Amino acid sequence: KLPNYVWLCHATTRRIIEFAGILILFRQGGSLLALVIFTVALNFSLNMLMLLNIWRHMTGFRLKLTTDISTLKELLHFSFFSYLASIANLIASRTDRIVLGIWSGGVADVGIYQLGTRLPDIAGQMTSQYQDNVAPYTAELCRQQQFDKLRKIILRGIKFTVFLAAGGVGLGVAAAPEILHLWFGRIDPLVVEVCRWMLIYTFFWSTVRSFSTKMMLMSGYHKRYCLLCWVEAVFNITLSLILLFKIGLMGLVYGNVISLVVLSIGVYLPFCAMLIRYNLTALYLRYYLLPIVCTLAAVAAAYGVKIFMSERSELIRLVAMAGSGGVVYLGCCWWLLFGNGERRQLLRQLPLLKKLE
Repeated sequence: KLPNYVWLCHATTRRIIEFAGILILFRQGGSLLALVIFTVALNFSLNMLMLLNIWRHMTGFRLKLTTDISTLKELLHFSFFSYLASIANLIASRTDRIVLGIWSGGVADVGIYQLGTRLPDIAGQMTSQYQDNVAPYTAELCRQQQFDKLRKIILRGIKFTVFLAAGGVGLGVAAAPEILHLWFGRIDPLVVEVCRWMLIYTFFWSTVRSFSTKMMLMSGYHKRYCLLCWVEAVFNITLSLILLFKIGLMGLVYGNVISLVVLSIGVYLPFCAMLIRYNLTALYLRYYLLPIVCTLAAVAAAYGVKIFMSERSELIRLVAMAGSGGVVYLGCCWWLLFGNGERRQLLRQLPLLKKLE
């Protein structure tokens, strides 16, 4: 296992060099071919650098040109279903704009959808960091049959991710008009509606689907994972097209949200509970319903401030909404979501809050 700072340095270096290189190419009038060559060379060189770091930090790591037929068959079997699942995920997640462009109002609807999904995309990136740890832990602990340890890791990760996602999504839904107006200027009201519904989509994607699919893939259920990905893709596209023809752009949005919510509640969470040997009802109530209750309280507080400060500028109103909603959310989570042991642990890590203990 590589130290965390190695991964952090590698990712940070990659982003800095990539940004600087693309900026220089654009300013120097570089061609598309030059951009492609630069990207390929950067990826190759940094991956080689990571390989050297692996050799340095992982004792016993060796590359051997040998063939083990049984291992090769197992890898091909796993890779085949994983690849099919990747195609299904690509279809489900990347065809929405194509569908809009062909069967909806053309470029206008695509532009509205693009603007409306920018904030949810950022929210998803900010709440999906922990899920990268799920796959290796699931594979190793399932192999060792250490389901008690796996349960603790997964439940801790779910609680942390739901805590971040519920608060961020709730305040994003409340303050979407202010955020989008400050970001893009004057916008169509439909952009705000798209943004709010896609924030809900992001919540279920980050807190349910990301965990469950990684666990399903790495615990020996890759066939079921592949089948479920195709079922989800067909369900998503079919429902989105039906609703798109009936009510337009928002039909596509509703189709995305409904398909994900149905599968999250009916398939993904039950599988997660089954794998970690945990009661499904307790999982729903303790790890999802309580944060949602805290979020509703925070949203109510933010809306109250929004109404009270309706004559103020959007920036001041946004800051006040975020501050009031954030305080209410943190206070509710402190007493409802976190147990006594977790509160004591947090207080030990935050000496300035000792007086609250």
